[in-house]
Amino acid sequence: MSLREKTLELPRTISETIYLHLKKAIVSGELRPGQRVQEKDIAALFKVSSTPVREAFFRLAAERYLAINARKEVLVQGASIEEVPSFTRSSGPWTCTPPRSSPALSPKGTSACSRR
Repeated sequence: MSLREKTLELPRTISETIYLHLKKAIVSGELRPGQRVQEKDIAALFKVSSTPVREAFFRLAAERYLAINARKEVLVQGASIEEVPSFTRSSGPWTCTPPRSSPALSPKGTSACSRR
């Protein structure tokens, strides 16, 4: 192998490693919609401080995988019925419950969906 053929692979940051791990757990269904995720538990799992965990949480919240409420609770976000087509193209089939009038449903009072 010549030096020119070598590609440079940058190491992942701790925050990115946690982000990818949590995203995979959410998409695979290991973490369910509405399930609470605690910063201290994730920090203990990876043996890191809370800072990279918070960074991963904020990134996942920006992508709507997690919801962070006013009390700083972090919950796995359920997909709304409108989001399902974009998810199925990238990650496989989803199961949806019919719409109900309940404040516990996903945003906008739509039906909640989860991966099979």
